Amino acid sequence: SGVDDRLHRPVVAGSRCDAQAYGEWAGLRLPSEKEWEKAARGPDGRPYPWGSARPDTTRANYGASRGTTPVGQYSPAGDSPYGLTDVAGNVWEWTTSSAEGSGESQTRVARGGAWASEERNLRVTWRAAVDPALRFNTVGFRVVARPGDAGF
Repeated sequence: SGVDDRLHRPVVAGSRCDAQAYGEWAGLRLPSEKEWEKAARGPDGRPYPWGSARPDTTRANYGASRGTTPVGQYSPAGDSPYGLTDVAGNVWEWTTSSAEGSGESQTRVARGGAWASEERNLRVTWRAAVDPALRFNTVGFRVVARPGDAGF
């Protein structure tokens, strides 16, 4: 198609504040940790968005040094029961939740694992405590949207 595929990759290297500001600008918001996990795990409590099978290269982008992949590249094999793509792998995703017990009161939870993550980081229960002011090429975000929200 000639279109630069970077336009279809997740936005990375933004702080949690940047992600939250984007959500507010768009009339949307970041998910809480519980919302993120429910969307990834589905109604049946699966360990990975796609089910109980261990991660592999048909379901998620992880354990690589190549960086992000276009959103949806692992769809539908890696999708959650609610149709979310790239919930595990590609980029960690900011949530609104504080990382209680992390020793740092300001740390926030990121979920999902990233392209550079180990297999264990892709489990829907895995959480990372991250300083919200920092920017990483492995951390991005997704927003909560409902039918009728701006652009959805």
